[in-house]
Amino acid sequence: MLDSRDPEIRALIVELGMSAEDAPTWEEIEGRASQAPQVAQPVIRRRVPGWAVATSTAIVALVLVGGTALLLGTGSGVVESPSTIATTTVPVTTVPATTTSPATTTAAPVSTAAVESLVEEYYAAYNAGDSERAISLLSATMRKTSPAEIRFRVEELGERVDAQCIPAPSYPGAIVCAESYTDPLHGAAGLTLRTSFLYTERNGVLFQTAEPGSTNIYEGCLSNRCPQQYDEFAADLFDWISFAYPSAADRIGDASRLNYFAADGEAVAVALPFAAEFVAQSPDWGGSATLAIAGMEPLEAVEANYVALNSRDPAVFSSFYGEAPDEAMLWLWELGTKWAVQCETVPGDDTLVRCEEEWLDDFFSKAGAEFRYGILWNVADGHMSSTTEWETISFWAWTDFEGDLGDWMRSAYPDDHRIAFVGADLARTPEAAAVAVIRIDEFIDQSADYPRSPDPINNPISTETG
Repeated sequence: MLDSRDPEIRALIVELGMSAEDAPTWEEIEGRASQAPQVAQPVIRRRVPGWAVATSTAIVALVLVGGTALLLGTGSGVVESPSTIATTTVPVTTVPATTTSPATTTAAPVSTAAVESLVEEYYAAYNAGDSERAISLLSATMRKTSPAEIRFRVEELGERVDAQCIPAPSYPGAIVCAESYTDPLHGAAGLTLRTSFLYTERNGVLFQTAEPGSTNIYEGCLSNRCPQQYDEFAADLFDWISFAYPSAADRIGDASRLNYFAADGEAVAVALPFAAEFVAQSPDWGGSATLAIAGMEPLEAVEANYVALNSRDPAVFSSFYGEAPDEAMLWLWELGTKWAVQCETVPGDDTLVRCEEEWLDDFFSKAGAEFRYGILWNVADGHMSSTTEWETISFWAWTDFEGDLGDWMRSAYPDDHRIAFVGADLARTPEAAAVAVIRIDEFIDQSADYPRSPDPINNPISTETG
């Protein structure tokens, strides 16, 4: 179900209803989106190295497996050398998916051939360094990446993309693509930026929008990208350059000029020659996390992933993912989150595993909220990625419930409110979660509205195609 409050959907409605001459410019759309209120969504996007990283909308959003920290942000993975990346062609492959729950009414399949062809052409131009061709393939008003950003990333940062796409029949003729981006600067530390976009075709150009459930509510995230680890690396790199090569540091000027969204090609050009040397001597950036799934069958690896998630034990988590849990995972654990799952291998494919997940906790669940997801896992070559095929979500938990709890806590426990809330939203920190769990029973006891019916919204993101 489309959320009419979503700035992207508003922009889509505008474009569909206007002529090309009357449609707003990219800058106007961005300006409107930046001013529009966002609906808080408590989740972490899962991202995984390589071929497919999927977006789980709202509370599920891509578990970072196989790269760096699970959840929101960038991951670490094996990065191709610049010489290899520059000539890479990304074929758009689609994985048929089946919606097993909730029950939905399916219409006749709509061909995705047109959008697949355009997306493949877009990726080919991106990887060939042809930024102008890539820009021309995107709608002038419905895209998540501006022309200036594409020019910087393609021409000056040397960014290249690898992707896997699946049909999105709930949006006829559309596909969802899990994208992994690498570049020579951040690739020196094995870092990869992962995201996911929904693509549709109209009049020979691509509409590029975020999958339902944006990551943009998280600090440091913008345009469906979360480069926090990139910027941490850039800050450490600049500190080292300041010590080892002060004249180069003077030309860069400040670490913030190396931030991903700063899009400062001059600063990147100065820093790039020193990245490999910095990584070679750095105890923090000299290696990348590796999943402990060697020798496992795909189903076994997926089950081991959920064991690590449900352990709520940093040591167990680290032994599987190769690194400590980040703040977003600690937030979930502090809420008492457990993943109840049923998984089975996909007949006829030796790398795919399909799971049904239900997220249960000591906070949202007590209010009556329900969060269920259909997840397709791809396990190959020591990496894992997940794509959300469908979801059943109580969206009111992130709007009405958090707002009501915040209003009550502001009056009853103002000190706790300052710890737990940012505006009307529960902060996504372990400290906030701990306070929320302590106060939830008292809030529900005095409330006439909670617990309430789940009233979930079913969103069949992807379903079987003919």
